[in-house]
Amino acid sequence: MARIDSRHPSETDISLDELGAEHGIAVHRTALGLLSHQEMSEEEARSHWLAICGRRNELARQLERDPGVRVAAMDYFINRSEESSRPVAVEDLMLERTERSASLDGLTGLMTARHFRRFLSQEIRRSARRLQEFAVALLEFDDIPGSGLPPWRTVLEPALRETGGILHGRLREMDIASRGEGAGFAILLPRTRRTGAFIAVDRIREAVREHFRLHRPLPRRLPLTLSGGIASYPDDAGSAEALLDLAGRALNRARERGGDRVVPFADERREFIRFRPAAGILRLAASRDGTGPIPAGGVQDISAGGALLSPETALRPGEEILLELKEEGTPGALQISAQVVRLDPAPESPADAPAAGVRFSVDPASKAELESLLQALRRSGVE
Repeated sequence: MARIDSRHPSETDISLDELGAEHGIAVHRTALGLLSHQEMSEEEARSHWLAICGRRNELARQLERDPGVRVAAMDYFINRSEESSRPVAVEDLMLERTERSASLDGLTGLMTARHFRRFLSQEIRRSARRLQEFAVALLEFDDIPGSGLPPWRTVLEPALRETGGILHGRLREMDIASRGEGAGFAILLPRTRRTGAFIAVDRIREAVREHFRLHRPLPRRLPLTLSGGIASYPDDAGSAEALLDLAGRALNRARERGGDRVVPFADERREFIRFRPAAGILRLAASRDGTGPIPAGGVQDISAGGALLSPETALRPGEEILLELKEEGTPGALQISAQVVRLDPAPESPADAPAAGVRFSVDPASKAELESLLQALRRSGVE
């Protein structure tokens, strides 16, 4: 890879000088005018051009690849030049890619925490202007045992590197992932609601768990897992600091519940994330104690803590019912006790049975089965 030294005229600069002399044109001023839409003298432009060549060389050493003159020029004008205004020739997406390429963590290939906060603040301004939602997630490795194992750094660095690769492969191009402090990561999910963020981050959690269970590219075979917390804009908070704080609280709640799980921040009224299964993938049957089956209708939304049902016959607040939940096309069904905790009037017709909010009574044996069913439903699709 060619290196460009800002202290001496580069081969590129020499060729520009020869081109200008041969044709009698101000090549540096012309080139920088195309890149930045700024007017300057040929002498000023040549000075900037040498600095851009030096910045290109710095980025090449940091990234171990040549970022190209356009990326180097944009990074120089945005972050280095004190007299230059923000170039107007490059769209927002190009500017984001430029800043991302110049701000990567050397170990994981993810964005650094400092630059992540900058992008988070930018996303708040953009989402406020466009009336859009987004989500922030914080993830950390659960306890990594240290007794009798290689030094912490020997264990942690390969784990961070491997997890960084998983994040790269699981996120959209518009998403931003960064390395946090210690054994942590942060993710920005633009134009994503709470439920969608939960599904995306939970899939990452599952992928990390399976990766270290099957591959375990560490000095010792450690079944590493992640816990995560999510906060949503604007529902939860409207500032970068507040969003990160709430995501951190949700992360702590996930670890208090045993780890290897993702918890969205929520008020006390709704502890678990609810989602609406795609039509036709969940079958429901219900019965009252001692009275046999009742017309159960369907499930409007469901979580690990309960569900909102659309019964064909009215239920009573406080009564206990037995539910059978079954993913379409799979054998067997999960039986789970539930209590009716609220009734919501039917919006279409007062004559219809009101929707019934139920709270699950889950024993330890059924808890794992319920979580497995919910994960299968999320993989099959949500509305």
